[in-house]
Amino acid sequence: MASKAVSKQEISAYEEALKRYGSRDNVTAVDIGFKYKDGKQQNSYAVRIHVREKIPASALEAAELFPESIGGIPVDIIEAVYEPHADSRGAATSEDLATRKKRLDPIMPGISIAHKSVSAGTLGAFVTDNLSGKPAILSNWHVLVGSSNASPGDPVTQPGSYDGGRAPRDTVASLERMILDKDGDAAIALLNGQRAKSPLIYETNAFLKAVSDPSIGDVLVKSGRTTGVTYGKVDGVGTYYITYSVGTKGIEGFKLVAQKPGNPDNEEISSGGDSGSIWYDPSSFSAIGLHFAGETSPTPSEEHAVACYATRVFKRLNISLPSSTSVELESRNNAIRQISSGLGAEIVETLEKEIGNVGLQRVADRLVRTHPAFASLGAPAEGELSRAEIEPFTAAVIGFAAGAAARIIGKSMESESVSQPEELISIGIAATAFLLGAAAGSRAVDGKL
Repeated sequence: MASKAVSKQEISAYEEALKRYGSRDNVTAVDIGFKYKDGKQQNSYAVRIHVREKIPASALEAAELFPESIGGIPVDIIEAVYEPHADSRGAATSEDLATRKKRLDPIMPGISIAHKSVSAGTLGAFVTDNLSGKPAILSNWHVLVGSSNASPGDPVTQPGSYDGGRAPRDTVASLERMILDKDGDAAIALLNGQRAKSPLIYETNAFLKAVSDPSIGDVLVKSGRTTGVTYGKVDGVGTYYITYSVGTKGIEGFKLVAQKPGNPDNEEISSGGDSGSIWYDPSSFSAIGLHFAGETSPTPSEEHAVACYATRVFKRLNISLPSSTSVELESRNNAIRQISSGLGAEIVETLEKEIGNVGLQRVADRLVRTHPAFASLGAPAEGELSRAEIEPFTAAVIGFAAGAAARIIGKSMESESVSQPEELISIGIAATAFLLGAAAGSRAVDGKL
């Protein structure tokens, strides 16, 4: 949490600094944040004026010099440049990061997405459009819009074009509303229902429960397309100037830095392609900010991220988070669907190792006798069968196993409330054990399977 609340005197000094210096070409931000001395964070706040380049006082006119304090509040000068974070940089370094850039079903927060003409950004959250009542995707303006040529109804693809997404093949939503002003860099796109969606954030499996504002010193987490799950500490709150294709905008929000002062561990908390990620409180699961900018410097101490306030974005776009009940139900249904679709193949692979292809054929033979619908595949011949003859019956077993698993899981869900992944996995194991047991019994009866 913050070391202390921001005082009225500090807010007044910040507003005065913004009025005096915010329009200067060399100024990239004005905020209130931790004061630094010799590169070390102090337990006090300052009004901070961020500049593209620090210029020696001897090279400036008197009118160009920044004061040492405003209204009794110290002034710090910070060298920093802020840029939008939707682009093609940030090569995958792990399987998880590579998966975020693939075409996924279901789609979920934390993966690649973009307007058809934008490279790639991050799907931040699923929200409800309060005007239409329809489900939508939340991300940045520069991810879902990107230029003055875009308009409502434009296709949004998953993954983004840099990651191979193409319209109409990969279209999952259509652009609806947007803002790009002091309240945020944000947009929503209405889902088209072509793919299932999971409200659980990729890798963290969290779902957002509320929307709230940050305090200086808060530690937040995000899950982004390029750098994955990272943590950052709120270092300051204020106005940050970003240059877009449509001009420079002063956006109010907050800056995050690595948790350890000076970033001695060289943490990469954000990079190009992370734009649109939600920075959230890992204890309350409140959405705090929408990530939209950061640095490009390789210097560890300069690592930072910038987010706009989630509260303002939600208000301006007239959106809300889905209810916890609907989120839990959708999460449960997605887990059931994934287990049901994959369990059949897993069972058959294990069965084949246990009893071999001929054993599978004998199990299929019993299925044909018990379930006449399988008879259309042809009756099994006696003795050893060629692979060409076995394969249709292997397919029958796969189909039966998947169906049986789905029915077992479905009945379990009807009789009890299951919402945790561990419980769902246990149901899948039970279904597998049941069929393996049936196969073992068959082997014992035949004596030669």
